[in-house]
Amino acid sequence: MQGEPGADRLLDLQPDAVVNAVNAAEVVAKLVSRGVPAGEAQAAYDALHLETTPLEPGAARRRGEPGKQQREAPEQPVTDGT
Repeated sequence: MQGEPGADRLLDLQPDAVVNAVNAAEVVAKLVSRGVPAGEAQAAYDALHLETTPLEPGAARRRGEPGKQQREAPEQPVTDGT
């Protein structure tokens, strides 16, 4: 989305991608914090056509507990291999 290294490798994965609603909000907020008007930021996110799932209250609580974030479903950053 921002022309980051390795972003081109994600294009093949994008049709099956699922994002949590909290992360989706963070993406839009980050764009806005970088000066993108809110409507354009939302449109840019919407153009990705990602399935967005809710964050259930139990999952939110568990993710917020110290030390639990990595034990449940560790999220691995996408890197360019360097």
